[in-house]
Amino acid sequence: MHKIYFIGDSLTLGTPADLGTYPNTVGALLGSSWTIVNNGHGGRTTTKELNVYASDLKNHSDAEYVCILLGVNDLNEGESADTVIKNLQKLYTLTHNAGIKTVAITILPHNRMVYSFGKASLGKSKMDTVNYWILHTAKDVDYRVNAYAAFLQPHTKIFFPLKPEYDSGDHLHLSERGYVALGTIVFNSVEWKVRPVK
Repeated sequence: MHKIYFIGDSLTLGTPADLGTYPNTVGALLGSSWTIVNNGHGGRTTTKELNVYASDLKNHSDAEYVCILLGVNDLNEGESADTVIKNLQKLYTLTHNAGIKTVAITILPHNRMVYSFGKASLGKSKMDTVNYWILHTAKDVDYRVNAYAAFLQPHTKIFFPLKPEYDSGDHLHLSERGYVALGTIVFNSVEWKVRPVK
């Protein structure tokens, strides 16, 4: 059996709980020879993940890939883009140094910050900064997944517009179709190979 380790927040965990998860979709597309380990946690930030990641990674050192989708909760709580970038880079480097392929996924579009803070333009600027860095500048990344572009509803004045067919209704979490789409995008963005036995 071969392993993929997924870390993230409620978008990785799968919220609402009855609509499936994107890691399960990746697993279904890969087939039964791959083991999927979903370590998503509701409310997880990059800072919280860093506090436990090194020890968690030791328990999954046999994974071929780690998929990392984090950052939205940091930004929703008012964290700076620089802090999110620094934390993500540490996660990517820890994964790389463990000899595991790193799959970095951009933050998805959403409008939660409009409702919570009334500072949509600032929030969008920070999200754009983090996503650009993930796609173009981040080090120790093997595969970059532009989920933001795939889920963005174009030609709208709403900030963070999640495509309605992918929206669970709270404009942050995904519908069943959305989780399937995200898993399919991740699957198609990665060249899945078994790590050679040393």
